Amino acid sequence: HDLEVCEPVADGTKTQSGLSITRLPAVPEMASMIHHGAFNTLTGSYQKLLNWLEENKYQIYGPGREIYISTSTGIVRQDDPSYVVEIQFPVKKS
Repeated sequence: HDLEVCEPVADGTKTQSGLSITRLPAVPEMASMIHHGAFNTLTGSYQKLLNWLEENKYQIYGPGREIYISTSTGIVRQDDPSYVVEIQFPVKKS
């Protein structure tokens, strides 16, 4: 299976065998939400954001993104209550 991980890199960075670099496209509108709490409660925040999109007549038109902002230990644990992540979806009005 393929896996995509986003990490800022300098222009001209060379890749290693089996890796590639892709630039994420800018989008005109992004719906986002900050999740505070354990990783195992992240699906609740996704559901809130998806409900908001539906109620406000927005459509998702590209892949979502998760930005991992912080944890108390620097290591993601399912039950770490200090976990902070930004959930993003590119959107357009229906």
